[in-house]
Amino acid sequence: MVKQIEGNPILEAALNYAKKDFYVLPLHGIRKDKSCTCSRPDCSSPGKHPRINDWQNKASKTPNTIKGWFKRWPESNVGILTGSKCKLLVWDVDPRNGGNESFSELENTHGKLPDTPEVLTGGGGNHYYFRSKKPVDTRKNALPGIDVMADPGYVVAAPSLHASGKKYEWELSSQLDDVELAGVPEWILELANKPRLTKAEKVLPTEIPEGTRNMRLCSMAGALRNKGCVSAEILVLLKEINKRCNPPADDIEIQSITDWISEKEPGNNYSISLLRKDTDALDVASNKKAPKLTADDLGDNWLSERGDDFINVQQVWWQYSEGIWQRSDDEKLLLWELMKAAKKFGFQPSKSQRHSIEDYLRESCYKSTDIFNSDPNLLCLKNGVFNLDASKLLEHAPDFYFANQLDVSFDPDATCPLWSKCLDDWFPNDRPPLSGPVSIGLFQTA
Repeated sequence: MVKQIEGNPILEAALNYAKKDFYVLPLHGIRKDKSCTCSRPDCSSPGKHPRINDWQNKASKTPNTIKGWFKRWPESNVGILTGSKCKLLVWDVDPRNGGNESFSELENTHGKLPDTPEVLTGGGGNHYYFRSKKPVDTRKNALPGIDVMADPGYVVAAPSLHASGKKYEWELSSQLDDVELAGVPEWILELANKPRLTKAEKVLPTEIPEGTRNMRLCSMAGALRNKGCVSAEILVLLKEINKRCNPPADDIEIQSITDWISEKEPGNNYSISLLRKDTDALDVASNKKAPKLTADDLGDNWLSERGDDFINVQQVWWQYSEGIWQRSDDEKLLLWELMKAAKKFGFQPSKSQRHSIEDYLRESCYKSTDIFNSDPNLLCLKNGVFNLDASKLLEHAPDFYFANQLDVSFDPDATCPLWSKCLDDWFPNDRPPLSGPVSIGLFQTA
């Protein structure tokens, strides 16, 4: 075993991380032909995904466990668990997706990051390690090219091998052995905890023509401000959206829209209809009249108000209510809502435009047939969603995509006399502690 440790720098690093109170986990590695050890030809994250199931709970800092993993899978990379379990947050910057530009705008507003350990990733990015005492959810694509890795999450750690053939390495002046973890800056926590954009706010056309460019940019700026984004964050995202504009707006127009919306108070639901009433916003940095509301704008407005409650599966509409998705057979209701919204905006779509809007909504709300009840470790109950792996009750949410619900509620204080009697019969002297999936015995019918 000593020879194995001395000959495997990734294992040595994993043991060192465990000494520093980090939880580590084995990841698939990269073979000499640069393929992933998972052997899947379509692997989307070579050398980055875990070798073990339930890695959130099985990540370890026990040396014998770690050695056992690398004895079984000597080609493994190593990951470090992030989140509240080890009070670790990692700021992940990916320049291939605009991370450097996003980071630069944020530093212009908030100042430089404090000195803290930094990893140079094999893909040319940067991982900044911070100590976080507050619970934070992982936030992928918090801004273009930037991920906030926390709960649940992990990062590929040095000296793991990237699919490019390069290794993850500690930056020379910011190595883990030499620099203490800084506390996570408050503005990073605020960015991670901002409300997520709705389905409508995420949906953008591939190309935005000049006639609707100003409307689209102002509408998205309003949505971002409504979520609490500050000027630097709005500017970064508008520049990203502007890449779809043909022709793109100039920097002065983007900055003007950003300055205008940043003066508004967040949380006031700056929807398309409200933005249309603010002619200064629509005419900013130009002398053009505000464009008329189009069929696409009407569809976007419906999505912003109702889009989180509807999905379309095989041309059938489903509506979310009280924890589950149910078929919505009355498609006329959808058309009625669209017409009501159109009348409010003084817009009367033609029959062909109505069909166009309906097709647009179906495409925007499309989900595949396998989306429902896809996680076997989750149970939809009357009072929430029970996670069997974590033995934890979660709040109902549309993103769980349950199409049915058990007619029971979870009660952590409930007892089951028959189950207790079985345990007493099986273990008359010393009953072992039971947890995990056995907690299913604590469901009690309402």
